[in-house]
Amino acid sequence: MTMWGRTRKLSQMVAERDGWLIGREARIESLEATISDRERAILDFERMLRERESAVRDREREAESEIARRQATIRDREERITWLENQVRRLETPRLLPRADDLPTLLRDMATRLPGWCPEQKARWMVDRIQENGYKIAAELGVFAGRSVFPIALAVAANHGRTVYAIDAWENAVATSTPTDEQDHAWWGNVDLVAIKSAFLREIISLNLVSVIKILELSSAQACTAVSHQVGQGIDFLHIDGAHAETQAIFDATHWSQLVTPGGTIVLDDIDWPGVRGADAYLTSRFERIEEIRGDKFAFAAFRVS
Repeated sequence: MTMWGRTRKLSQMVAERDGWLIGREARIESLEATISDRERAILDFERMLRERESAVRDREREAESEIARRQATIRDREERITWLENQVRRLETPRLLPRADDLPTLLRDMATRLPGWCPEQKARWMVDRIQENGYKIAAELGVFAGRSVFPIALAVAANHGRTVYAIDAWENAVATSTPTDEQDHAWWGNVDLVAIKSAFLREIISLNLVSVIKILELSSAQACTAVSHQVGQGIDFLHIDGAHAETQAIFDATHWSQLVTPGGTIVLDDIDWPGVRGADAYLTSRFERIEEIRGDKFAFAAFRVS
């Protein structure tokens, strides 16, 4: 090969090498651009994470502030309830009880003023039954604001009776521990039972029933044990209006009915509720069904214990 030929071949090889190098540089530049885009994406992602963490911390601080506010509200209400309870305990000698001829007016007032579901017609029926039979010891399961236990207590007081046991835990967790339907469960989970109990205690003082109503802030099972130790089979009048879940309603009917004295009366509320029908069937199988009254928004059955 001549010198010219070798020179030409060498130039061709150099040109090919330069072309390869240019391609590699272009590839490197492309990779560098890709890496730069990824780095920017990573930086953007890290920035978004920091913003999200900051928002989460802000929400946590807001939640902590709201929880602290609610806890302070609860403490304030509990302090007021404790004060009312202490006032009740100090009233060893209450004022004179309302006269019997005041009852119709009182019943009408409570049926329209107090929260709850006991209509005046039912309240009158219970008062008449208690007074006609001279009942002196009664119990109610499920007090809420007292719209049904107050008529019972007024009638017992008119008979110069001894005690009306008012059984209610006034706790949302207890009220929802035996769920019925979804709507009922949600309502009992959110209702302010602390405020309801506070109003109930004030009403006891207002109606001069301090010496008559004995509050048992317990579950139905715990209260049943406590009352059985105190009076045995000595309840004259029993009003069952606790949780309407089937298991709880049957428990209340089964165990509490054993504490009612012969000649006593059991009233079972809301017999149209699906969860209460089993309790109704149980009481019907054991006792004389003396009454069944239905209204626009209520239905109850009464039984005589023999």
